[in-house]
Amino acid sequence: MLGFPWNKFLTLDGSLLNPKVYENNFDSLDGLSLVQTAGTVTIAPAEGTDPYPGNALTITNISAGNAYASYDLGETYDELYIQFFVNVVKSSTASSYKDCFQIGASVAANECCEIKMNHSAGYYQPYGVPNYLYIGRYVKDGVWMRYGIKVDRVAKIAYYYINGRYINSRATNDKDLRYITFGGSNVSGYKLQFANLTIRKDRFETVSTDVGTVINFYVSELGDTTWSGMHKVPYDPNGGTNYVDGPVKYMNALNTSSYYLVRDNIKFNKGAAYKMETLAAAHKIARTGSSVSNFGIISSYGTGDIPVIDMSVLANSANWVEYDAINHIYSYDIANASLYVTAVWVDELKGLLLSPDLTTMETNPGTWLQTTTKIYVRLYDDGNPSSHTIDIASNQPFSLPNYFNVNDLKFRFSEIISPAFGILENCECEYGAGINVSESSIVRDNTMSKLWGGLSYGGILQGIGPNGLRLQSINAKVYRNKIDSAYIGIQISPNAHGSFIAFNEVKNTIVNSIQISGSANPGIDANPIWFINNTVFHSPRHKQNDPYYLQRDQPGHGFVHQLGGGAVFRFINNMILTHYAELIGGQSVMNCISLINPAAKAIIDYNMYHLTEISTDPAEIFNMGDGFSVSAWTTALGAYMDCTGIDGLADSHSVVSETTPVVEANALVTSGKFDETDGTPVITGNGYAFDFSAYGITTDLSGNAIGNTRNIGAY
Repeated sequence: MLGFPWNKFLTLDGSLLNPKVYENNFDSLDGLSLVQTAGTVTIAPAEGTDPYPGNALTITNISAGNAYASYDLGETYDELYIQFFVNVVKSSTASSYKDCFQIGASVAANECCEIKMNHSAGYYQPYGVPNYLYIGRYVKDGVWMRYGIKVDRVAKIAYYYINGRYINSRATNDKDLRYITFGGSNVSGYKLQFANLTIRKDRFETVSTDVGTVINFYVSELGDTTWSGMHKVPYDPNGGTNYVDGPVKYMNALNTSSYYLVRDNIKFNKGAAYKMETLAAAHKIARTGSSVSNFGIISSYGTGDIPVIDMSVLANSANWVEYDAINHIYSYDIANASLYVTAVWVDELKGLLLSPDLTTMETNPGTWLQTTTKIYVRLYDDGNPSSHTIDIASNQPFSLPNYFNVNDLKFRFSEIISPAFGILENCECEYGAGINVSESSIVRDNTMSKLWGGLSYGGILQGIGPNGLRLQSINAKVYRNKIDSAYIGIQISPNAHGSFIAFNEVKNTIVNSIQISGSANPGIDANPIWFINNTVFHSPRHKQNDPYYLQRDQPGHGFVHQLGGGAVFRFINNMILTHYAELIGGQSVMNCISLINPAAKAIIDYNMYHLTEISTDPAEIFNMGDGFSVSAWTTALGAYMDCTGIDGLADSHSVVSETTPVVEANALVTSGKFDETDGTPVITGNGYAFDFSAYGITTDLSGNAIGNTRNIGAY
């Protein structure tokens, strides 16, 4: 669009028809005055690895000296809102302050105020002049930034903005507001681009692009530890392969970066797996200063499968040493092994069992041991680990500052921590990567599967694997998640007051599917924990489970409140299906629901329970009464603890379904667990009409809108 003098159009009473003073999208040089003493001024396509869309005013210094464009606004103004996009394509040999943009009483002189770029050691910083206000960023060449200046000539104050964010104000020179100048006197090889200039009398122009609004930092398997991350691909200002910047290789590098701010986004390149730089260097951002209006988003870019974030380092196949040839035990030197190593995974599938000593490993394949500086492994097939992919897992979790949002990533090999007051959504967790849910965090629409990584539950050789979701803090909202094959599906502390767990599906845990435990502190009457509209397919894994069998199982419970602090909770509209075909000897009674803590206070109602027809002893529905009758259960429960229903006895509106209450729940004796399932209820509309609007939940686990009619379960 050509530069246009909007101020020439008036209404009949003499007021402005349009508050725009001037705008230029730089489709041509029309209307601009050019000085090309030491360079060229042209219109060219926008450059940079994440360019502004369209053309740009391009000023290139061929030698040191003046190269600039200017425009006469036609009259002097008292107050203006000036906004434009700038890309320092190439700093060349620039040092200290270089000209960028001025507005004043004449061309390239008598400035009221201006923006200069302060160059040093491969980066620059924008400054408002006079009085040299730092405008809030370290910037690399080739990155577009949006600047705003509100200039009040009468008060002699300029207010500076970058990427739509107010920085601060400074006094101006006592000069008129009439002439704008792009560029100025710069060094040989210096190259600037400008896009989308708007000048108004009432406000900054609204922008329609993320460029110059959202700053993305990129993590790529092709990255470099010396780069800033401000470019998604390696960047050469001359268009060649002499790269001066590009993506970072590890997210944790941004912790010490001068470029990254907590309000910036971080994106991982798709189609790649990201190991830790070292066992001590977690995938995390440890910056302070985040808030409800100042936070970053962690997600992905590019094409292919979602990025895989591994809380592990990959063992170098050349560094394995045969320690015991007879018993097939191998050693691997690793610094601080006893401080950081939590697990060893083989071929991204199986976890080895932690052995108490080398003697035990001599008779037990599939084991590992750590010392201060080594790990020892014996594989399941007694093979050489150098011919396998061996991930050494770290106890340093993926973690972020408060208020951050995370989406579209896959995590493996160790627990992750959801950001407090933030959101973790649309992510996948596998092989040891459960989610530790922080205070006031929203955790939704995630999938956790294949978390359990060992052959055994209990005994001298303990398997590995986390809970699917672990809640120890208050006011979390956890909904529409799917959990399969975790140690415990959802474990919540009784003092996680106000947490809301809804529309989740839990399936095939090692012990309990949903469990209240972990603190001696009681709940709060005024701020209960809610379990509402969840579906549980409860069945323990045993020796016929794949990809490996369990040598020992633990039947467990679909829902249980263990001893300790008594929670205050609501358990409404939940569906629990239990399947147990005993093959190797259970360790305790198995049931749909078990309430053994007399200190708890609860409202329990409108639930549905089902025990598969092929289940065997010791499986049952309830841990009180006769184990199978709702009436006996409600009577016993009311006498045991402070527990009622919605409008009567505890669970008095709940039912035991003799037939499978969902569309599909494939549970065979030979599988030992639920295989294919579809939690869509056979009978609909029989739940309690709870109002989810206050929690911001509008759809169930299947994506159906939540209407006035409520089902039981997550679907």
